[in-house]
Amino acid sequence: NCSSPSVGFFAPTNPLKKILIPFPVFSDVFNKFHEEQEQEFKTVVQYERNLAVKKEEMAEHSDNLRRLVDKKRSEMREIQEDISHMRAKLESLHEKMVPVFNTLLADDNQLNEYNVSSFAIAFAKKLNKDSG
Repeated sequence: NCSSPSVGFFAPTNPLKKILIPFPVFSDVFNKFHEEQEQEFKTVVQYERNLAVKKEEMAEHSDNLRRLVDKKRSEMREIQEDISHMRAKLESLHEKMVPVFNTLLADDNQLNEYNVSSFAIAFAKKLNKDSG
C-alpha cells in the first residue's frame, strides 16, 4: 500500500536496494523532503566548488610566496658574497696599512702633525705600488 506511513520501495534498476521513507511516496511531505534533499545536495556541491576555488587560490598564493622566498634567498646570497668581497678587501687594506703605520708611528705610538702627511704619502705610494 503506497499510502502507508512506512512504504518500502524497490529501486527498478536494483531490486535488492530498498528505500525506506516514513511517508507516502507521492505526497506533499515527500515532495518537501525531496526538495530539502535537493537543496542540501546543491549546498554541498556549491561548498565543494568554493573549496576547490579556495584551494586553487591558496596554491597560487603558495607558489607566489615560494617564488618570493627563492628571490629573497638569491638576494641574500648576493649580499653575503658582497660582504665576503668587502671583508677580503678590508683585510687586504689592513695588511697594507699595518706596516706603514708601524714605520710612521712616533716613539709614543701616536701619529702627530709631522708624520701624518708623510703617512698619507707613504700610504698612497704603497697602494699605487700594490695595485699597479
